[in-house]
Amino acid sequence: MARVRLTTEPALAAGCTRVGAMSDDNVKDLRRKIVRAGGNTAVISFNAMEMSMLLADVFRCSTTSNGPSIPRPPAGAPPPPPPAR
Repeated sequence: MARVRLTTEPALAAGCTRVGAMSDDNVKDLRRKIVRAGGNTAVISFNAMEMSMLLADVFRCSTTSNGPSIPRPPAGAPPPPPPAR
């Protein structure tokens, strides 16, 4: 279950095979459902009528030894440290 990737960005599931859709009001239970369905990535949205309900489009994405491929962060200098007090 730790390898299930939850995201709100549909573009991160591009090129993946759609497995189905499911919902739950508990993230842990939703992850279990995703694994049972054979998925490893889910695009999460919320029900406008009941905000506690998580809706998930479930996908099976190809993985590497480190899990689903994750895009690299943008190049450039990191932000400066916070000012000293």
